[in-house]
Amino acid sequence: MPRKNKVRLCASVLNSSIFAGSVKFFPDMKFVSRTCSRKEVSFRTPSAIDKLDQGINVKFDEWMMICRAKNMIDETDRDIEYLISTAYESNKVFVYSWNQLLDKIYLENVSTHVNINLEDM
Repeated sequence: MPRKNKVRLCASVLNSSIFAGSVKFFPDMKFVSRTCSRKEVSFRTPSAIDKLDQGINVKFDEWMMICRAKNMIDETDRDIEYLISTAYESNKVFVYSWNQLLDKIYLENVSTHVNINLEDM
């Protein structure tokens, strides 16, 4: 996906009503990863954790790009990284957060009505 479309995708998702008041994405290429990388998604729902405890393999990898946004909740002025991947239906994307302390990536949201060409992502 061309980098300008990545910026548009990050802006469309992170400036949506779901993230209103908590983060602000500035549409600039320096806040978007140049490439996508394959990352492991961690699970935190009770049913997924039960499967892990039972030894059932629920490992799940996804190709993701990174969008950095400004934290608007506290006054630390720190960036928050969100990761985005294509969902399984057109015009939808998965939005993940990265827990740096645990080094785990968790699904936060499924954004719909994303009108960016995701075919090249």
